[in-house]
Amino acid sequence: RDDDLRLIAMLGGVRQHIHSKRVECLCQYFVQATDECVLAWRSSFGWELPPAKLVFRVGGAHPSEWFNEWEPAATVMDKCSITEVHPRKKLAKAVQLAKP
Repeated sequence: RDDDLRLIAMLGGVRQHIHSKRVECLCQYFVQATDECVLAWRSSFGWELPPAKLVFRVGGAHPSEWFNEWEPAATVMDKCSITEVHPRKKLAKAVQLAKP
């Protein structure tokens, strides 16, 4: 695998409707090692918010529901609230999804 394309961060969140408080989906954000906004993002005060250049995909509770198109994260960030997921849970989910 090319080192320039290494996955260096994966952030997970829960999307919740502002008014009804209904949890709608999970979101995943990926940062590549070559992404110029990574260092500025991690050194900023608001680093918990993903930079605008990140992409997202929306899925459901079952792994088969994760095959959606990728779009700019900015298109959903102002429409949902984000809940952080512990890195161990994210790793466990990634391992689970990688199994055949």
